[in-house]
Amino acid sequence: LVYVAAQNDAPSSFALLAPAQNTLTNILRPSFRWNASRDIDGDTVQYLLEISALQNFSTLFQSYTITDTAQTLTSDLDSVATFYWRVTADDQNGGIYQTGFFTLRVDAKKPNLNISLLQGTVAKRYLDAYAYSSEDLSGSVNSSYTLSNTSGTVIDSRSTAMTKIGTTNFYTSSYHLQSAGNLEVQVTALDLASNQRIATRNYSVNALIKG
Repeated sequence: LVYVAAQNDAPSSFALLAPAQNTLTNILRPSFRWNASRDIDGDTVQYLLEISALQNFSTLFQSYTITDTAQTLTSDLDSVATFYWRVTADDQNGGIYQTGFFTLRVDAKKPNLNISLLQGTVAKRYLDAYAYSSEDLSGSVNSSYTLSNTSGTVIDSRSTAMTKIGTTNFYTSSYHLQSAGNLEVQVTALDLASNQRIATRNYSVNALIKG
């Protein structure tokens, strides 16, 4: 009489889905998804989601053991950091399959924006506003100008896209002053992770000269 012992088979391979490789996000509690692993023995497959700041995963930032193929984090990631994530499928009978890792970049910090006017330009009818960002920006950078009289009544209001100066993080736009008053300059910008910053500066224009 011959007895044949059944051999446990490891769960099948599967792929990581989201966040995709090298994703840049400003979400501190993102959702992670992966394809299901199959077990030909009919064992229940359990998944271990691991998130680490180290590629060797020697220290874990967060981890979750679930039977689903998706998990939304229940605590925040660092606001500016690079993380690595992977998933291990376990049939709870000694069989496992572990994926490679994906890289996730997190930037939830708004860019710094500084607004300035060239010295003396507020005395001219045409003035140039400048905005400087602490980091690369994405898409258009917009400026708005609101001129009010001493009673607070808006005399003029207009918006215009700012132009990037060369390869720097400086942007500029021009405005034609209609009269003396209080001038509000506002700049709206997005960084590469879609963090929005709105910066505002106010100027008092006491007199105008021709030009």
